[in-house]
Amino acid sequence: MALRIHKSGFTLIELMVVVIIMMTLLGLTLVNYSSFNDSQKVKQTAMTLKSDLQMARASATSGKKPAACDGELFEGYEVSFTATTYSIAPKCSTVGVIYAEKIDVTLPSGISFSPTPSTFLYYPLIRGMSATTPSVTVTDGENTATVNLYE
Repeated sequence: MALRIHKSGFTLIELMVVVIIMMTLLGLTLVNYSSFNDSQKVKQTAMTLKSDLQMARASATSGKKPAACDGELFEGYEVSFTATTYSIAPKCSTVGVIYAEKIDVTLPSGISFSPTPSTFLYYPLIRGMSATTPSVTVTDGENTATVNLYE
């Protein structure tokens, strides 16, 4: 009588196929996550810009006059842009921009304005604003988000 030895387990080929399938799935997941992360970074930048613009508009609308403008005409809050930064500062008639109260924001790496918006002013009380375009677009080259200046 011959003895039969029964071996159980996986062959090397089966293990290699499983590892290749798992690595492919991991690679696809990482690519999708990277794309999602880039998209969220652009959206978050746009939301931060929108919040800062709302703060400037609310401060101007309320007539919040900086102490440095004492005795002068308060012109409003000036918003200026470069390709990768923006700043918000109160502005008075003769002093000009009040640098002590200026807020400077640099966009995250790889994100910029497209096109670079021009400088505008939120006027005090209910006088509106001087912007010539209704929105600002933030982009990383693939993903874009638009911020409406009137919201």
